[in-house]
Amino acid sequence: MLTAALALVLLVVVANATAYAYRWISGNVVVAPPERAQGAACTGFYSEYADRGDNPLPNLGTNYDAPTYGDKRISVTPRTVVCEYTYGDHTFYLYESIEVRVPITVGTWWIKDFYAFGYYGNGYEGYVYVYIKVKSTISGVKFDRAELKVYHYTRDNRVREVGAIDLKDSESSLFVEMAPGEALSLDLWLDPAEGASGEAKFALHFYVSQENEKP
Repeated sequence: MLTAALALVLLVVVANATAYAYRWISGNVVVAPPERAQGAACTGFYSEYADRGDNPLPNLGTNYDAPTYGDKRISVTPRTVVCEYTYGDHTFYLYESIEVRVPITVGTWWIKDFYAFGYYGNGYEGYVYVYIKVKSTISGVKFDRAELKVYHYTRDNRVREVGAIDLKDSESSLFVEMAPGEALSLDLWLDPAEGASGEAKFALHFYVSQENEKP
């Protein structure tokens, strides 16, 4: 019995013995300020009307604070500034993200041009490619229809509808190519289900690359 027990202990020790060959990684991340952002880094959310200046990007984002019903109004809150540039005697900003709050009633609503997504470039003249995808489907309230409609404005103010993202579908997405000085106008089409009430939430990803490929 003693011999068998010792053999078992030795086997366990050998099985758990481990040898390591050591490798490592180190990093050096250089973070530039917003005024030095170029190319894909100089893209983001903006409103010509909120900035109160002669922005070289298309005149979009006209309804960022528009009334909906009674004394209720749309509210858009921009977050981190990712690109800063001066045009004429005015400084403009592109934001990494926005939070939009839209008070509506039951019925069909078209929230037109509540904000914009623009590409200034800031000295970089190449194209960028924007991939928009649902991050979190709309929830909290039942909708018969809930879409983000996207329109592409060129530097000479030609416009085309890129398409619509279904906020109820986690796989819904759009892909668009943009040149410097171009922008996307963002609309919401909302149709709450009959008898619906409460607060609904959704989220979208905007991926931007200087390479023509989707993430």
